[in-house]
Amino acid sequence: MAWFNNTESQGEENVVQPVSFQRLQSLVARNGWNVGTPEQVENPQFLYAYFDGVYTVFSTEHDNCLMVSAFGINNLTLSLDRFEDAAMWAADHNLGTNFGTSFITSDEDEGTVMLRVDSAILCPAGATDEQLVEWVNVALSANLAAMKRFAEHFDVQIEQR
Repeated sequence: MAWFNNTESQGEENVVQPVSFQRLQSLVARNGWNVGTPEQVENPQFLYAYFDGVYTVFSTEHDNCLMVSAFGINNLTLSLDRFEDAAMWAADHNLGTNFGTSFITSDEDEGTVMLRVDSAILCPAGATDEQLVEWVNVALSANLAAMKRFAEHFDVQIEQR
């Protein structure tokens, strides 16, 4: 039997299991993170929180994929006339990184643009608890680093929450 199929000598935390919303909730609880879920949703697939002032969403909405997304809402927005500058920054950032895809979204009603960074963790075979923790931490680090670089480049402050 291959070592990766031998679960007899492994503790439960070292067993590969599907990545589910319940496992994500357990990870959050173990880390003591203050997160919310959308209200009045029968089968929630999203958790949201602020990390270092950056609005972050965890999603298990898609099978075999955990998505960690950071949004530059509130004071991390730029005026709509800066869309091209922001899009060029995101493209340059994506050329120099391996994890976390940056892109710019606009809200024409508000007249603003914001950075969004998505880190997709593909996990069709599932993950151990240790792997899940590591992957989420890497995604958070990559997303927050991009947000901080964006804020520095455009001289905006990340409001702490």
